Formats: sequence, structure tokens, C-alpha cells
Amino acid sequence: MEVITFESDAFKQLEKKIDRIAGFVTNIEATPNNKDPDWSAIRLESEEICDILDVSSRTLQRIRKEGRLFYYIEKGKCIYKFEDVEQLVKEKIFPTHIKSYQEFRKAYLEYVR
Repeated sequence: MEVITFESDAFKQLEKKIDRIAGFVTNIEATPNNKDPDWSAIRLESEEICDILDVSSRTLQRIRKEGRLFYYIEKGKCIYKFEDVEQLVKEKIFPTHIKSYQEFRKAYLEYVR
């Protein structure tokens, strides 16, 4: 058996890409015939929320600390329910260019495609 070595940073980047692909596949499976996904089943990582809403990780952390956004830890990452983030978008809690939950859903679908 041959042993292959990776630099730590390269391995982390590869792992991140694999996780993203896995999330994409999960979302594709949830959208038969290009119908809307089951929004209640979608989970987002901090980085995805920051990218979609164009907010900083510090802003997200502040909202989390204030108790406005519930999360859980999985594999060392904060995970959020799509519906919880969507509710905060509706309430205009995030300082973002996205002003409605419809825009948020559309931005999410564009992000995963």
C-alpha cells in the first residue's frame, strides 16, 4: 500500500470542497425535477451564510451571541437551519442587500448551483 501525504492546508481545502460537494448533492436529491427544495431540511454553515448575505463572520457571530440565531456544532462548525436564517432576513436583522426571503431563497439556489 502506498502512503500519500498532504500539507495540512491542502487537506483542509480538499475537505472543505468535499463537504461543499456533499451539500450540493444533498440539495440536488431534495429537488426532484428542479422543484424547490425542502427548505426545512436545509442546513447552512457560517461561511455559506456570510457568502450568500455578504455579511462578515463577526456580524454573524454577534447575532449568534445575542441569541437571535440558533445553531449547533457539527464537526467543529456552526450549523444553522435555513428557516432560522430566513426568518432573520424577513425581520431585517442582517445588514445585507437581500431584503426579502424570496431574494434569500433565490440567492441560495444560485449559490449552490
